[in-house]
Amino acid sequence: MILTDLYKDSLFIKNITNHLSSSKARVHIDGLTGSLPSVAIAALAQQMPTVSQLVIAASKEEAYYLQNDIEALLKQDKEEGDKKIRNVMLFPTSYRKAYHYDPDQTENANLLMRNEVVKALSGAEPLIVVSYADALSEKVVSSNTFRANTFRIARGQKLDMWEAVERLQEMGFEREDFVVEPGQYAVRGGIVDVYSYASDLPFRIEFFDDEVDSLRTYDTVSQLSVKQMDRIDIVPNFQNEELRMKNEESASANNLQHPNSSLRVSLIEYFGSDDVVWTQSLMMAAEQMEKLLADTHKAYSDRLADKEHPVAGDLPKPEEMSCSTNEFLRKLLDCKIIEYGNSHYFSQADRIEHHSDPQPAFNKQFDLLTANLADYADRGYHILITVSNESQEKRLKKIFEDSENSSTFHFQLSTFNLSHGFVDHDTKVLCYTDHEIFDRYHKYTVKDLRSAHEALTLKELFELKPGDFVTHIDYGVGRFSGLEKVTNNGKSQELIRLIYKGGDVLYISIHGLHKISRYVGREGEAPTLNRLGSNTWQVLKAKTKKQVKDIAKDLIALYAKRKASQGFAFSEDCSMQEQLEASFIYEDTPDQLKATVAVKHDMEMRAPMDRLICGDVGFGKTEVAIRAA
Repeated sequence: MILTDLYKDSLFIKNITNHLSSSKARVHIDGLTGSLPSVAIAALAQQMPTVSQLVIAASKEEAYYLQNDIEALLKQDKEEGDKKIRNVMLFPTSYRKAYHYDPDQTENANLLMRNEVVKALSGAEPLIVVSYADALSEKVVSSNTFRANTFRIARGQKLDMWEAVERLQEMGFEREDFVVEPGQYAVRGGIVDVYSYASDLPFRIEFFDDEVDSLRTYDTVSQLSVKQMDRIDIVPNFQNEELRMKNEESASANNLQHPNSSLRVSLIEYFGSDDVVWTQSLMMAAEQMEKLLADTHKAYSDRLADKEHPVAGDLPKPEEMSCSTNEFLRKLLDCKIIEYGNSHYFSQADRIEHHSDPQPAFNKQFDLLTANLADYADRGYHILITVSNESQEKRLKKIFEDSENSSTFHFQLSTFNLSHGFVDHDTKVLCYTDHEIFDRYHKYTVKDLRSAHEALTLKELFELKPGDFVTHIDYGVGRFSGLEKVTNNGKSQELIRLIYKGGDVLYISIHGLHKISRYVGREGEAPTLNRLGSNTWQVLKAKTKKQVKDIAKDLIALYAKRKASQGFAFSEDCSMQEQLEASFIYEDTPDQLKATVAVKHDMEMRAPMDRLICGDVGFGKTEVAIRAA
């Protein structure tokens, strides 16, 4: 039995649904610990399948954990055959930090997720959206603006290819030789590739005369098709300045009194009065949004006063891009609201008392664990342990088999990730997580389009010596000063310690390794350390980014020319080739065989071959070359 099956028909969930039956319901639930809020949200989704839910987390990190938990719970239901499962989507902020009035500070992955949420909310299917104050304070385009700027294409539709290309250009898409990131499109013969800002994968549109013959998504690396589509929606980057100004002009032409306010709205505008909003503390979320709006006003003033980086074009006012607390709350109060934290925003809310405890720490003492489980089993609790993978499942089974107490109780192992375990005394459910049992750090997963091939690995981190230079993507060049254990809220964790100019110290979590790389520079020359709080590193990054783009354009042009040129296509292997290869006295190594197949594939293509075979002395490079010759 899966976890949500234990709850969807429980008295606890029925109690919640009863309180939500009235319009503008206000409910406060006390006593939810661990991942129990996620379980309640997932179970409520099964009981109220036509209702969308918005979950306002206390922080960005908590939002990611909640989204992972709810998605894992509902994915488990889907594997069991439940057809009513809806999407669980994260709604992040567009920017890496607080609002910067700078398109270069946006994250493509975040823009994709935001547009995916808006697109999904515009449809008929209910969904669960998980967000936090920073993201909700940033406005989104209105439903009318979203629909007006969405380019919908269907298979079999009458559409001239060059009209489609012109539309993409008007939407702010840039033409490239090959599509690699959102906002780009490419044209080759009768095929148009385009990467929408509301799709994980780019689209490939194949035309036959003036008709759309084929629509599919494809992988940017392999260029292979992933899924055939009957219809696609191409969504632009609504942060694009030209598109924003065009929409404002269009709104003015329609004689709207306040064109800007109609173009961008709070995300809560997409939710209806029957939808449910979950929050730990509505008061805290409101205070965070108030502070963010004040910070946005300051960023706006600083950006206008920055003489080194003058504003290009019209700079949108804070009120256009961020929503005020009053504006957000006014629409939010139309929804049904559940608070499950310690604070109470509504004094007259219906109160639900629930009794649960977080998963206790066993410090890897498995005799204590089995004794604890046996005790709860004797009291009639359903015992479930979640494991992250099959190897962990085998490990736990072996531990319980060797334990003296394990034969006295029944338990269930389930392969899916939850962030925190709990003991629910009212529903009599005990759910422990393997990572808390083994005292391991559990990291949430996040959609990220960035390449992390230059980031430090844990192995490389431990090879660093104090004094080595490293580069942090946000703060620049610093000096590695070792690992340091820091105790916070009674928990000890190991942090990376970096020293910057003037003796400034920066502590980074081990799980932020993707932002750090070993410094690469001229041999024998020590780099200049950056100072924390200075904009020197940001200016250098902007200049470098421009130079890299120029180099990339030249390389793309070169490889596009090579790709478009015609080479000689060799025939497939004949019997003589097979005899030659069979005469090789040694057995092929796996890498040798892989290299041989790849070289032959290249030589049989019409495009000129561009491949380099590398290997140590004596590993069979010559044999690969002989077979190619």
